[in-house]
Amino acid sequence: MRLSTKGARLIERKSDERDQFLVVNSLRDTANARGTYAASLTTTDATPSEIWRGTVNADSSMVLRVTVAAQALAADFAGYDRRYVISRTGSANAVIQQTDTIGTDFETAAAWDIGLSVSTGDVVLSVTGAAATTVTWRADITAVWSPFE
Repeated sequence: MRLSTKGARLIERKSDERDQFLVVNSLRDTANARGTYAASLTTTDATPSEIWRGTVNADSSMVLRVTVAAQALAADFAGYDRRYVISRTGSANAVIQQTDTIGTDFETAAAWDIGLSVSTGDVVLSVTGAAATTVTWRADITAVWSPFE
């Protein structure tokens, strides 16, 4: 397995006998059919905005675990935790088969939201803030996929 840190951002540096760098942005381990992704975005209106996009391979299924935290300068905040099951047959569009909310969403601003949609073979995670409000969004996405047998 070969890992790349190209385009990743350094989030923590640990020092001991050796220098170790913890770099997280995305890791796609195709040998073990899984990936971990980090994404961030700032919104300033109530329009849904793409924070992350992933491809569902032809003839495969995928399970996404999505955790999103949001914070506004005005002290509003939110937390979301979702599990999505997605499939794709051949080159047809991906299909979201199931969406589960893990626990209960928490929002101090009721207009905020997250959602997953399909764009051909991709799944798109979107976030929605509020008009005239600067909201900082952070997302952790874990994917596990399996080819159809």
